Amino acid sequence: MQGAKIEEDSLISRLKNVLQLTEYEAKAYLALVMHGGMTVGELSELSGVPRAKCYETVRNLVAKGMIVMVSSRPAKYAPLPVEEGMNNRMEQLKREIERRIMEAEQLLEEIRKISGRGAVREAQMMIIESHEAILSNSVKDAVNAREEVLVALSQKPARIDWSRYAKDLVGCMERGVRFRFLVPSMDVFSSRFRETLERNMLHPPSGGSVMIRETRAVRMPFVVIDSDITYLYISDPDSNTLRTAVRIRDSRMAEQMRELFDRYWEMGR
Repeated sequence: MQGAKIEEDSLISRLKNVLQLTEYEAKAYLALVMHGGMTVGELSELSGVPRAKCYETVRNLVAKGMIVMVSSRPAKYAPLPVEEGMNNRMEQLKREIERRIMEAEQLLEEIRKISGRGAVREAQMMIIESHEAILSNSVKDAVNAREEVLVALSQKPARIDWSRYAKDLVGCMERGVRFRFLVPSMDVFSSRFRETLERNMLHPPSGGSVMIRETRAVRMPFVVIDSDITYLYISDPDSNTLRTAVRIRDSRMAEQMRELFDRYWEMGR
């Protein structure tokens, strides 16, 4: 029994990683493959996915080409033949990768045009892939800031475990570095972020060291560190992760993005 549970957990983990499914989607799909077609209520009970989340989960699996609705009253769902369902999902992922590569190439070309304006100068540019590598590099640059870090989050921000970086960020703030955040939802971000910081500080951050405003105007998330480094991010809203980042070390680019940030800042509240 224990061995079967370990094997099931392993399959769920691999479904998440390989096919880019959420935890709930992986659990629901595996339950349908193992037990066949069932109603949402039955699926919730067998998979452990909360019933309130089960409706959205099966809709997502249908959209990803892995399951189908076989009856509507009551709604009942069944998996496609495993090979067909997984091939459907893999084709979707291939198209998504191709689309993101095109976006990255277009973004790179636009940035090259910007960096080539005016006097000839050398700009250092680097493309970073994978959520963990992007966060690691971004935080490393941020904690080495001298004066100010500007962080602009889009409407569907990527998942960030602030507790992993809290001590580094706190040390940076205690050196006098200011942080300004533009966030889509003040209620969620402000409380969680401040709680994380306060658990790692002898004294709560002062009003000058951390400032937060709310705006939904930001379409592409970015970070500006001093007047030196800019990060532009491409995120995956389905998995709440960062897919690609372009790191540009160029004072002119940083100045332009700082101006954009300030315009958003004035729009915020």
